[in-house]
Amino acid sequence: MPLIKEEDQQAWIQRKFKGVATLKTENMLIRNHPPTYFRKGRRGGKIVSCSFEGLLEVKAPDELKVILKKGIGSGKSFGCGLLSLAKV
Repeated sequence: MPLIKEEDQQAWIQRKFKGVATLKTENMLIRNHPPTYFRKGRRGGKIVSCSFEGLLEVKAPDELKVILKKGIGSGKSFGCGLLSLAKV
């Protein structure tokens, strides 16, 4: 089920970083992207993605490295779930 509402998207990304880092939601920018349609065998599907921009307060750097290597979300084979971080 796609997360369309901004509050649902914020809650999702917070869950992905739970115990590792906290996103500052007051500075977060969410950009929604057009859906990606795909076919797997006889079944079709759709992935609804978005990009997050904002400040991330890291609490567990080693665990964050693991998350960065693995990516997040279920659409990684479609280029979703990739993370880019920069120090401020």
